[in-house]
Amino acid sequence: MGEKLKLPGKVGEAATGGALIPEGQYAWEVIKASVHKGSKSDEPFLRVNIKCISDGPFKGIEPFPDQLSAGEKAFWKLASFLKACGAPDDVEAIDTDNLKGMKYIAATVHDKYEGAPRNKYLNYMVWSEDAAKAIAGPSKEATEVKDDENVATDWGKK
Repeated sequence: MGEKLKLPGKVGEAATGGALIPEGQYAWEVIKASVHKGSKSDEPFLRVNIKCISDGPFKGIEPFPDQLSAGEKAFWKLASFLKACGAPDDVEAIDTDNLKGMKYIAATVHDKYEGAPRNKYLNYMVWSEDAAKAIAGPSKEATEVKDDENVATDWGKK
C-alpha cells in the first residue's frame, strides 16, 4: 500500500475553480466578482469567478476566472462584459454584488499566463434561453482523447 495523504476536507466539497475547458462558446453565470489592483500596472481590474451553465459535459465547471481591466486602454472589454450582463449604457460605477447570478455567453479560447495554459474569454453576448441552446460548445476535436494523451486508466482501483 502507498503513502496516505490527509486532505483538508472532502473532495466533493472543494471548489473546482481553475479548470481548463476546451475552446468553444459557452453560457456562463457569475459566482462572484471582486475588484483588485494590477501587480504591474496598478490599475484596477474586475476578477469574475464563473461557472459554465451550458448543457453538456462542462456544465457546473468553474474554470479560470475572467479578469477585466478597468484601465482606459482595455475598458472596451469590461464594458462589453457589463453590457452582456445587462448593464445600462449610462452606468459609471458598479457594485460587484449586483453581478452575482448574472448570465451571459462568451467564446472561450486558450491562452498562456506565466507559461501555463488558461482560459481567456472573448465576444461577450447577452444570455437568453434560445441563445444558450444555440451555442456550439466545444468542438468534437477538443473533447476527443488522443492516443498520446496521459489518461488515468486505473483511477480508483484498489
